[in-house]
Amino acid sequence: MSLTGWLTEPRTGHGLRVATDDAGWARHDFPSLAAAALDVAGLLRGTGLRRGEVVSLLLVSPETFLAGFFGTLAAGGVVNPMPPPAGLGAGAAYPEQLTHLMRVAGTRTVLVDPHLAGTARSAAAAAGLAVTVLTVAGPDQPGDAGPGRPVAPAADDPQPPAGDEVALVQFTSGSSGHPRAVAIRADNLLANVTAIRRWLDMDAADVTATWLPTYHDMGLIGCTLAPVLNQSDILAMRPDQFIRSPRRWLSCFGEQGATLTAAPTFGYAYAARRIGPDELAGMDFSGWRAAIVGAERVSRHTLESFAALLGPYGFRTRTFLPAYGLAENTLVATGLHLAPPPVALRVAGELRPGEPVEVTAVEEVGTDPSADDDWLVGCGDARDGVAVTVVDDEGRTLPPDVVGEIALTGRSVAAGYHGPAAPDAAFAEGRLRTGDHGFLHDGQLFVLGRAGDSLKVRGRNLYAEDLEARLAGVDGLSPERVVVLAGSAGHTPVLHALIRQRPGPWAAEVARILGREGGPGVRIRVLSVPAPAVARTTSGKPRRRPMFRAATDGSLPGEVLYDSAEPAAWPR
Repeated sequence: MSLTGWLTEPRTGHGLRVATDDAGWARHDFPSLAAAALDVAGLLRGTGLRRGEVVSLLLVSPETFLAGFFGTLAAGGVVNPMPPPAGLGAGAAYPEQLTHLMRVAGTRTVLVDPHLAGTARSAAAAAGLAVTVLTVAGPDQPGDAGPGRPVAPAADDPQPPAGDEVALVQFTSGSSGHPRAVAIRADNLLANVTAIRRWLDMDAADVTATWLPTYHDMGLIGCTLAPVLNQSDILAMRPDQFIRSPRRWLSCFGEQGATLTAAPTFGYAYAARRIGPDELAGMDFSGWRAAIVGAERVSRHTLESFAALLGPYGFRTRTFLPAYGLAENTLVATGLHLAPPPVALRVAGELRPGEPVEVTAVEEVGTDPSADDDWLVGCGDARDGVAVTVVDDEGRTLPPDVVGEIALTGRSVAAGYHGPAAPDAAFAEGRLRTGDHGFLHDGQLFVLGRAGDSLKVRGRNLYAEDLEARLAGVDGLSPERVVVLAGSAGHTPVLHALIRQRPGPWAAEVARILGREGGPGVRIRVLSVPAPAVARTTSGKPRRRPMFRAATDGSLPGEVLYDSAEPAAWPR
């Protein structure tokens, strides 16, 4: 298998179906997608693109994105997917954010949707970069290139980056600060796609359904590149289409026969909350083989609620495949095997780095939506070509059932961060120190959270995601309405709870839980905030560090309902 081999031998009768806003689907078969990609490659070569130069993609439609992605590879360029305005939050700040990302990526050419061409030119000028801006449009739109509209001799001899050359520069989510650019070699990309295909036992009959954006690693590699290189069908929706109608996403499996998908926990929780059983009448989910769950803490309550809703229509809990991955490892690192249901642990005592974990209960995830979220769900074992260890602060390997930092080695580990001045301490001696804490139990990885999103109190770590799970369900609070921020203001440890809900009785219980978890000396603040106050990354994760600073200095919009530092503090 090669990255561009399919361009010269595309599979007929299969391809990409893109959701339209009139509830229909636009079909683009693999031969037409391959032709469009080769046209883009010819255009790039005609502009003088040099081998190894970065081509940024600012393309929203899946069919034009694929043409740009594989056209760049075929021309010997390095692909750099960029988030469109909706991905970074539309508004006045977008051009400045785009300028920063171009500067970090070292962009030389931008392939862009026509309506974003002016924005791309302005951002490039502000970055001080000499950038060529080329438009890529659909069949019925004017542009420099696009499906069915060759403007330069097609490149019929793809010359993609060699195995040891960088093929992709992808941005991290930026949950703990500015996104960083990760340099992915061609062999990293092929190794990870191969691992995904073997893990899912993908064959030509599989159909992948996705609403994830293609500019982020899970949507790009897991839900787009893997099925394209597998030459199997894709049903692609935009994130906003999923938000408007999660039923339409489920209909891909229950009515159109999709078999594979991946989504963060949020996606399954949102669908379970928004859809009633009557909307599923007539659907059949028995052919749904794999529903990968990753990108954020895996919630037992969410999995069981989703399975309880779809179970009467053929969905099986073993369809869930909790997984762990990150951009620095191309994408996937661990994942549950096909067939067995996910496993959840309950632990006693404190989870302290370097100390053993006391497991008090082990249960298979079922279909009981009343189960609480005080459980840790296993994210499976290492996928092909990846080795997972848990290490202490000095990098020494820890035994199973001891908390430490997750470290990875193998063919999927990236070359490092992109750029001459990029930090690379995380990639020392071929081993990736992920910055995430977790432990291994019975061969599975259990992820606790990011070290940078935790608060160390009396020798133990309080993880923001763990606290969010404990708060979800308080007086009906849904998980996506709860964000916990952990850090220090001067010498004082602080926990902020941002709740997207009007003030109510829930505030007292939230303050009580955080006070119990933090203990004496930890300042607890509970805020009722509007939705725009919760800044998110391109992958939907909370941007915790910027929000922590804003909550601490008082610039975050919202009403403070409780502050333990105030005299006679009490939730309002």
